[in-house]
Amino acid sequence: MIINEKQYMISKKRISECNEAIERINNNPEKEDWKKMLLVTSLEMFRNDVMQEVLDYETLKKNKQNFLKERLISELPSLLTEYKIRS
Repeated sequence: MIINEKQYMISKKRISECNEAIERINNNPEKEDWKKMLLVTSLEMFRNDVMQEVLDYETLKKNKQNFLKERLISELPSLLTEYKIRS
């Protein structure tokens, strides 16, 4: 979970780095197809995870409501982080 603006900016940079790496791998004729597929799939999964975290952070920043949904007590740290981002 992204908890501050610095992590947000780093995450945005990681997304662009992943896109560049995927493009570089796809354009490399020396790599075997199965290696390309394996590398691209893992990079895409990582990129999608980071993109989801960025989206969650942006949503919390935009949504300034004071209402946070109910959670289990074990999720208290993430609830506190969300509250901090919203305030």
